[in-house]
Amino acid sequence: MNEALLSLLNQNPKRLINIGSAEGYYAVGLAVKNPNLDIVAVDPSIQSRKYLKILAEQNQVAHRLTILKFLPFRLMNQLIIPHNTLLLVDCEGSEIGYLNLDYVPKLREASIIVETHDFVFPTITTELISHFSTTHEIQVIKQESRNQMDYPIIKELPKNTAEYLLNEKRPSSICWLVMKPKSEQSK
Repeated sequence: MNEALLSLLNQNPKRLINIGSAEGYYAVGLAVKNPNLDIVAVDPSIQSRKYLKILAEQNQVAHRLTILKFLPFRLMNQLIIPHNTLLLVDCEGSEIGYLNLDYVPKLREASIIVETHDFVFPTITTELISHFSTTHEIQVIKQESRNQMDYPIIKELPKNTAEYLLNEKRPSSICWLVMKPKSEQSK
């Protein structure tokens, strides 16, 4: 997923909308990495929003972050800058509600990376692919096992300790959809 994210970021979007931002790993990290990126971070958890704000302040990017509890369709549609917005969506099953072309037509003009949660909503991946297949080129990235040797900081640890650190205890059915508007493909 990181390669897909870097590829979309290399297109220099002006805005990132991070739905399911949690404590701000992506929202703050990408604000630090991309000084011209305007960021909207959305998370329902008051604790997550609190930590996100602290992290943004510590990294001196708070002035470029808008932090929201919820993102109404009308506001999401207003926030999307055609062909200059990247949506990063990880909201534990609510992605099917947020990514609604009928209510947010400008999604047709946004690049989207969404983590799908079929263990919450069994047909979410196929439904999103079906909904966006006419408007977006879609790449499916399936979750893979992590290898201790890919992480220099834990290479020397005992194997069982490294496996414990790499295990998020998540179902293996998770995948990411990387969706790029078809209208951008012809440019």
